[in-house]
Amino acid sequence: MIELRRIILIDWYLFRAQQVDLRGMTAIIGPNGAGKSAIIDAVQTVLSGASMASIRFNPSAQSNVRSKRTLRDYCLGVVSLDEKGERSEPTRQHAYTYIILVFEDLADGSAVSLGVAFSASASRSDESCEARFIAKGAMAKDDILAAVGDDEVETLQWHAVRTALRARHIEVDDAFSSATALPEGIPERATLRSASGCTAETWRSAISAPTTGSRLRCWEPP
Repeated sequence: MIELRRIILIDWYLFRAQQVDLRGMTAIIGPNGAGKSAIIDAVQTVLSGASMASIRFNPSAQSNVRSKRTLRDYCLGVVSLDEKGERSEPTRQHAYTYIILVFEDLADGSAVSLGVAFSASASRSDESCEARFIAKGAMAKDDILAAVGDDEVETLQWHAVRTALRARHIEVDDAFSSATALPEGIPERATLRSASGCTAETWRSAISAPTTGSRLRCWEPP
């Protein structure tokens, strides 16, 4: 069985650079607006190959009403200024966004990382998909960031990340020209469980049900 072990978020909603390590049954907890739904939306963005035709953002908060959020909003960290969401503003003017999911094969311990990268600007109406990729191995937040000064980091663009990974002899495939191409590279069995404990549908088929008696771990957005 293959399980989700890590979620890496760079410039996604209010997360500047966050690595969430998972093990077994994990619940995402926190107050309204903390970013719980943003994490679930990030996961489905990768699973769909960033196809907006397949994504339904923030379903738990929106119930049967389609969310007004867009990929661009998430990249720029757009927040609502009123309860109805009619007025909003970005928390960053420019973004180079990464969402990376790391899966582990429980049988042999091997790992594979699937991700997407976007660029967005407050001066442009749409985001641009910079890459859809699969890397053989467990990527980490440090693969995406470079130190600048004592306490600052900058986000590396995809071509620099790809070059660095291949220099370490990590196999990288980013020849996915469309949103439908990436899901074809997904492992055939993957276990994903949402914050509510319900099983989330993924590409191509079989998802295992939650295991009875598993220990529940909690992660709260900072």
